[in-house]
This record gives sequence, structure tokens and C-alpha cells, in this order.
Amino acid sequence: MHYQPLNRQRHEVRLLTIIASSAASASEPVQCRLEHVSLDEQPQYIALSYAWGKSKNTREITVDGTRFAATESLESALRRFRDPQQDVRVWADAVCINQDDLLERSQQVQLMQRIYEQSTGVWVWLGEEADESERAIDLIDVLADCQIECLEQAGGDFEKQGPRYDATIWGSPYSWQVEGELVALAKLFARMWWHRIWVIQEVALAKEAVVFCGGRSTVWQQVVRAVDFLLAHTTEVSNILVQQTSGGIRGMPGLYRVGGIDAVRVILRCGGRYPILVLLSQHRNAEATDLRDKFVALASLAQEEGLLDDGEWYLQSVAEVYKSVARLMATRKRDGALDFLCFAGRPRARTDLPHWVPDWSYFGPKACALLQWQLEPPEISSYYGDLDSFAAAGNAYPANSHAFSFSADLEYLTAKGFKFDVVDGVSRNLPRPEAKLFTSDPASEAFLEMVQPKHGLVVYEDIGDVQEALFRTCVMDKSNIGGEKAPKEWARLFWALFYFPEMSKLPNRDYIRDWYDRIKDFDIGGHTIEMLVNHMKEKYMPSTPEDGFGPDDARTLIFIASAVERTTAFRRLAVTRRGHLALVPADSCVGDPVCILLDCHVPLILRPRNANYQIIGESFVYGSMKGRAMEDMQEGNNPLEDFVLC
Repeated sequence: MHYQPLNRQRHEVRLLTIIASSAASASEPVQCRLEHVSLDEQPQYIALSYAWGKSKNTREITVDGTRFAATESLESALRRFRDPQQDVRVWADAVCINQDDLLERSQQVQLMQRIYEQSTGVWVWLGEEADESERAIDLIDVLADCQIECLEQAGGDFEKQGPRYDATIWGSPYSWQVEGELVALAKLFARMWWHRIWVIQEVALAKEAVVFCGGRSTVWQQVVRAVDFLLAHTTEVSNILVQQTSGGIRGMPGLYRVGGIDAVRVILRCGGRYPILVLLSQHRNAEATDLRDKFVALASLAQEEGLLDDGEWYLQSVAEVYKSVARLMATRKRDGALDFLCFAGRPRARTDLPHWVPDWSYFGPKACALLQWQLEPPEISSYYGDLDSFAAAGNAYPANSHAFSFSADLEYLTAKGFKFDVVDGVSRNLPRPEAKLFTSDPASEAFLEMVQPKHGLVVYEDIGDVQEALFRTCVMDKSNIGGEKAPKEWARLFWALFYFPEMSKLPNRDYIRDWYDRIKDFDIGGHTIEMLVNHMKEKYMPSTPEDGFGPDDARTLIFIASAVERTTAFRRLAVTRRGHLALVPADSCVGDPVCILLDCHVPLILRPRNANYQIIGESFVYGSMKGRAMEDMQEGNNPLEDFVLC
């Protein structure tokens, strides 16, 4: 099909009109016409949101009398929305943008925000009816009504959501007798649409979003309510799906995606926006056919304005885009300009990027970023406030000053900082199949094994201090309330994870057990972790599950167990030469420097590589956060130097 150029000065886009057909049959191609319109003239149209699907699976439609090979997903959407009485005007990216013109694509994505904001509404197309999807849509509406009723019972208090619902008239999911519907719902959430990077913008910017699947539909807010209700019973729902079918469980990631998408929608409605680093990290696992879209699809939603104005993004390679994004994040941010380094290092999918540049295309197993390790999407708005608890560099530099520079080709980043400590001992690593993702030398046995600290120095005065350091390190010293310090009352529940797991049906009990087996022989100041556990067992262990642990304790224990997994997964415990307990990347080795850069909130493991340094990853060093290491530097113990990251 031959496209006429768009008038950029008039903010022109193309709109696709689905021509009405009262005698439509399954074999008749969908007839359409294409027109140029100016967004400045406020045209009326519906914006479509759909998963492209495989490009080789196409069906024919006609556009202005010319055959057009549309993907199966788009063709089925146009057929579904064709009206027998009147034409329907829509915007669909695959047809309305000349996908072969990279310059036009770069220019049109700069208008994407306006396209979705100005549309009458957004129609989400999940696909044709399959896998009892009609039962799934019906269940969404039922669960949404349950959520509304629960909120009414709670007086509209959102703080009363969650496990407290177990005590309501709805009871446990095992009593709902909707196992078949839950399986159908899981399969619905396993569909491709939920995992696309572009859908975040498409739904978040919509005046109203309607979700269609086959002949059924529901509004977006019903989906959100239903998911909120289900997430109050995550463990039970997961267990039901595992029991019913091994395939159904694949829908759980899609279920979780709803909250992340809606969080962006909600904050936009409240007049706020997330920083681009938060958007990139929270939606890192979203899928994109074009890996440049991992940034492009989120940029117009970000707090930083005009991110897409700085380049013709589709004329650059993926590596060039990711390097440019790193520079943008650094130069657009006053405080913590190099915080993006927390997402760099291994594991990574690309070999054409410097190690200091995050590889946003990688979405395999990885450690949860320390800056946001405990932030679910609805709480990300407190991101900047939470950084106070991780401010390892303190207020080292004035807010408008930066202590870094980039090479012209963006292959090197030079940052000012200092070496605070050195890794002296590390706990046993992950099993080899997982560990090999995190190292350049997966055959090395030394990489897998535990290395006890050689210096034997610890900054903690007695066994009680060591126990507190371990507890607070393993939950990053944060509670589940807005980044507050972990309460001391959590200590007895933390230790119960290791000696009394049968007190609760922990959803991640297998992880906790395997992790403890890897660390129990690790020595911290003359005390193995197993010795610390046994000491606390004698102090706290109740005689029965009911003795000493109430319902609130059980709920808190589930949270603590989840926090421990998120904090420690794909990391190793370490002791530094100065005697600090730390969490370090899985790729860390004895002798690696623990460094603090003046523009980064979190200590980093930087490994010397010739005359430069390679970033291994972020670390948590208990007792050195909140600027304490900076105070040590200012006393002259750690001289400032330039680190050239490659």
C-alpha cells in the first residue's frame, strides 16, 4: 500500500474507517478507508489496543480498495468492531503508521500521547473466543461486584483490603466453587495482550477503556476490581490453579500486570507522573517486538518532559537507544543522577552494551533492585522519599551539581566516588544452572562455593548485634509501610522462618528452606548463621503453632518471607574487611571493592578491568547507608577518585 506523507506541522495522523456491512460474512474481507486528519482539529475516533501477534500470520483486508495483509489479531479486531449500520472510525497503529518508514515512526510516537488522550475511548481486543473465555469475562464481573461489596463493608477504607477479606462472607477461594472459571480466567490473563509494553500507555491515557474478548466485553475498572479481589487470596488462587491444570498458572503474571498498568493510569489522573527509571524498572518484563520500544513506549508517560524530542529513535540501533536513555536519565535528574546503575551489570542479553548501561531487553531471572525492592506499583509514588534510607553518599554534592561525565561515543562513564570497603567473605552461591547467568566464568567452582571471611573482624559488639544485623540486612531494614525502618517486633518472626516454618502455609517456603541451606554455615564474627538461628530458637520458639503467634503475626510472617526472598534472591551474603554484613550480587568475589559514587544512592561492587572498572551490581552494606560512609570519607579515610566504568 502506498502511503502519502503526513504534515508534521499540522500534527497529522491517519485514521482508519471500518466501512459498515450489513451482509458481512466470515469470508468477506473487512473494507476500510484511510484518511489524514489533524489532531489540532479534535477528530472523533476510537483508539484500538491489541497484540500484533506473529507477523507471518496474516489475513487480508482492503484499504481504499487495495489489499492489505493485516495480522490475524488486527483483522479479527476490525471484524469484531465492524457495525452493520454505520461506519466506525478507529486508529490502529499497524495501518495508520507506515511501519516501513522509520522516520515517520519516530515522529508519530511523539504524537502517541495525544492520539490516546484525545480518542473518544480505547477498545482493548484480547482476541477471539477460546478456552471458555466467556466464563472468564463473566467471572471478572462477579469478582468486581464482590470487591465493591467488600469495600462497602470496610466503609471504603482501602487499608482494610487484603488478607482481612478472609473473614468476610466470601471466605476462602476454596469455598467459591468456581475452579473452572478460575482456570478460564488464568488462561485469559495468559494471552499476549497483557504482556505488551505498549498497552501501559494505551490504557493509562484512555478516557475510558473497554475490554473485548470474542463477543463479550467489560470495562477496564471491572478488571481492576476483580484482580484486586483475587490478589487478596493470591496463595489460595495459585494453589487451585496448580491443582486444576499446570498451564493455567501461566496467567498469574498477567494478573499482576493489571495493577502495574492501572497504577500509571491512577497517578496520571491525580496529576502526577513516575520518573522514567521507575517506569523502566517496573515494566522491565513487558514484551516488545522492537526492543527500542522498551523505552519509547514509556517515555511520554514519564515525569521528565520531552524525552522523545531528543532523537529519531527508530533510526538508532537498540544499543544506541539504551546508551542515550542512560545519558538522558543522568542529565535530567538532580538527585541520584546515577541511580540507573543499580539496573546495570549482569545478567544481560546484549553483548553490544557497556556494562554500565542497563540492558532493558533482558527479562530473565534477576535480583530485585535495592532502590525499589519493596515497592509494589501503587506505592511507587513514594520512590523519592524512600531513597533517604539508601543515601549511601549522603548529601555529598549540591543538588544542581554532577560528578560524572560521558565519553563522546557513550562507551565510558567517568564518575567521582571512593572505595569504602572490600568483600572479605561470601556465602554459597546459587546452583550452577541459575548462577551461570551472573558470571563470565560459569565453569569456575570458586564462583559457586562459600568463602569464609579471612580477617574475622566485625563491627558488631555481641551476638545480639550480629543477629540484628542479619535480620535487618535480609529485609533491607524496611517495613511494609512507606519505607519506614523495619520494626524491632519483626525480629522474632524473621527467625521463625528458619526453625518453625510449619506455623504458616508460606507460599515461598521452598525458597526459604533452600536459601537457608546455602547460608547456614557462613560465619559472621565467629558465629555461623545456624548458631544464630539456634540461639533465637531457644529464646523465642513457642511450644505450638497457636502459642505465641496470632493471626496478625501469621500475615506479617508471610510479608517478611516475601521480603526476604525479594531481597536475597540472586544475591550472596558477604562480610567486608571492615566487618560489615552485606548483600552483594551473585557475581561478587572476595577482593571486589565496595564503592560509593557521589551521584548514586546505593553502594556498588566495581571490579577493576585493566585501567577501568566493570560494574558487577549494587550492594546493601548494613551500617553504611544513610551517608555514614560519606562521613568516613570526609574524615580523610577514603580519598575521592575517578572511576571510569566500561
